[in-house]
Amino acid sequence: RLLARVVGRDGNLLLNVGPRPDGRIDPPQVERLLEIGEWLRRHGESIYGTRGGPLLPGDYGVSTHRGNKIYLHVLQWPDGKLILPPLPARVLRASVLAGGRAQALQREDGIEIAVDADGREAIDTVVVLELDRPVSGMKSVAVPAR
Repeated sequence: RLLARVVGRDGNLLLNVGPRPDGRIDPPQVERLLEIGEWLRRHGESIYGTRGGPLLPGDYGVSTHRGNKIYLHVLQWPDGKLILPPLPARVLRASVLAGGRAQALQREDGIEIAVDADGREAIDTVVVLELDRPVSGMKSVAVPAR
């Protein structure tokens, strides 16, 4: 969650892991690094080479983007769905990055995103929105709290 929040704000996360005097890394730190590596193996597309936005960080989580894709890092599902403000592009496809279905209903007043409860991940459900045009240059917009 911390990694997603940092990247969604255009930051870099420094994992300050230091070795013991004998050069070994403490087992709890090794375990955490392996967990982060496993998460990145499945979700790295939403982190590496991306920029924050265009949806500003909020109660729901954060977003990143690259090319014509927006990666929604949904950390909290209010009312079982996420309501986004309108975007100046058409959503062509929606999916869950780690595998699974996402539904995106785009209307003039906004976009409703839904993922079945069994398709959500406990740490961070990454929903990919593929748009009909590149995201760069879009104005950043806030996602209203619900």
